[in-house]
Amino acid sequence: AGPNTHQLNNPPDFVIVRAIKAGPCNPGKVSEDASCDFDIIIPNVITPNDDMYNEAFVIQYLERHPNSSLEIRNRWGKVVYESGDYKNDWDGEDHADGVYFYELNLQNGENFSGTLTIIR
Repeated sequence: AGPNTHQLNNPPDFVIVRAIKAGPCNPGKVSEDASCDFDIIIPNVITPNDDMYNEAFVIQYLERHPNSSLEIRNRWGKVVYESGDYKNDWDGEDHADGVYFYELNLQNGENFSGTLTIIR
């Protein structure tokens, strides 16, 4: 295993996500407070290795925001994927493991950007 090799002997049961809440929230009452429902949850890791976990870049609750556009760029800034109405279907096929940058634009004008790592 070299410095660019990712070996997962015991794959994690989770991925790190960026959760964006819809409104004010009382952190002590997250499970009870309806205002703490997350508007969207954006993962930052996908593992498209046919194990049925984290196979694609799935943004939870994106269906609440139809016609949301997504652009994904590689580390050199080249667009490797774009969609004017993203359907949670990008799996990084034909792209190398590594870090990518996304920009998500919701129909309501909210914009989110961050990194996405592909690990196989």
